[in-house]
Amino acid sequence: MKVRRLQQDKVGLETSMSNLHNELEANRVEMQRLRDSLEQARTQRRYIKIIRKVAELDDELSEEPIQQYLQSIQHLSSKELLIHVGALRARQLKAMHETEASAKRLGMQTRDNEILKARIEELNQRLQGDDTSSPATPTSAPSPAEQPEKKIIILDDSDGESDTVNLTDDNVDCRNILDFFVEEHVAQSSNSRKRKNNSNENDEDKRPNKIVAIDLSQDDDVSVAGPSSRYRA
Repeated sequence: MKVRRLQQDKVGLETSMSNLHNELEANRVEMQRLRDSLEQARTQRRYIKIIRKVAELDDELSEEPIQQYLQSIQHLSSKELLIHVGALRARQLKAMHETEASAKRLGMQTRDNEILKARIEELNQRLQGDDTSSPATPTSAPSPAEQPEKKIIILDDSDGESDTVNLTDDNVDCRNILDFFVEEHVAQSSNSRKRKNNSNENDEDKRPNKIVAIDLSQDDDVSVAGPSSRYRA
């Protein structure tokens, strides 16, 4: 019984192996057919590329500038044509070298740009880190009441009145304080002297010069002398 059953199993396995072998052969035939189809498709594609290049070349040759160029070289001899073709090849090689050099320069510039971008990004990260680690403390501007006064003292022997004026930054800007002095005080005193000296102009040289002292001791020490116009800071 066992031998008969083993023989039946053997026959079944041989039948299965034969079927698998037939399927394998069929797959091989199909693969060969696909290879042939692929090779045929590649050949057709190659022919199509050749036909397209020929069509493009025909379009270029049919253009008016090319036709004029061909007409201009028709009268050349064979030697002259060889020289002309050599010159064209030299120009082609030169153009190719220039193209390669341009491509290399472009690659170098691209790498430099990438390096610069990386450095800029690194600096931005450092700045952001500095801003987050040490935030800037806001500085409050001094109020007008806390701003120091600036005293202008005008000494003039021509009159007996006191010419001392106290100024703050609300009235006169520090940059324009000399202009204020000239417009408000020197001009008035000069006009008074001119009215007094209308009778005799020579007395003006004998009059003492006006001396101006600007007291800015609370901010910066500044002294101004009238005739010499010397400033000391």
